[in-house]
Amino acid sequence: MTDPDRSTRQAGATDAVLTLPGPMPDGPGGVTLGLDIGGTVLKSALVAPDGTVRYESRCSTRAQDGPDAVLRTVLDHAAETLAKARAEGEDVRAVGIASCGLVDEDAGTVVFSASIQWRDLPLRRLASEHLGLPVALGHDVRSGGLAEARLGAGRGHRVVLFVPVGTGVGGALLLDGKPFPGSHWRSAEVGHVVTRPDGDPCPCGQRGCLDPPRAVSPWPAATTSAAARCPRSPAPKRWRSARRRATRRPYGCGRRPPTRWPRPC
Repeated sequence: MTDPDRSTRQAGATDAVLTLPGPMPDGPGGVTLGLDIGGTVLKSALVAPDGTVRYESRCSTRAQDGPDAVLRTVLDHAAETLAKARAEGEDVRAVGIASCGLVDEDAGTVVFSASIQWRDLPLRRLASEHLGLPVALGHDVRSGGLAEARLGAGRGHRVVLFVPVGTGVGGALLLDGKPFPGSHWRSAEVGHVVTRPDGDPCPCGQRGCLDPPRAVSPWPAATTSAAARCPRSPAPKRWRSARRRATRRPYGCGRRPPTRWPRPC
């Protein structure tokens, strides 16, 4: 079965990721404020036209406080970074935002994010109104995949699958150097492939997704438990070292850490 809108979306996907909805201010120079909204961390950077990073910062998204708190954190952090940049003489011309979740780049909307529980959020408009600058909104993984296809390991390849692992597991498919978002912005969303139909519930509404809410750990819980019991596994060495240090040094309140450390196999 073919998708009749595929060629249209694919042809415009790169522009949707990179193009501002309005014109850039006239004049040479200037820097762009970039924001990367993840499930647990918000990152920002000031980038010059030649790609030089002038400034970097990060903070918690405060996802545990709810979707409204995440939005306030994003807007306040962006405004503070913008104020610091201008105080140091930087000419900030525009803002680029990459967000986790399902992102409709054309509409400037985060359709849904399981990590931060945004639904139909017009983030591009809200950010532009708050900051007084033109804003481009893109999907975090598609934006990263585009950079990898143009500048990194995917350069020169017709088909690129970009799968970063952070708070969750994401994916982006690029065809002939252009992001392919799919019919409902779900292309290559490998994190929400159901691997265990009877598994834990996911905020997306399914059960047993590859990317469960506890995916902040780079090791799934079952793997971590099994690996920690085996002294032949290379990964748990630092955990056993931490165990030895913990038994030598009490915590600040005079108690030992509450974690029940697994016994070696």
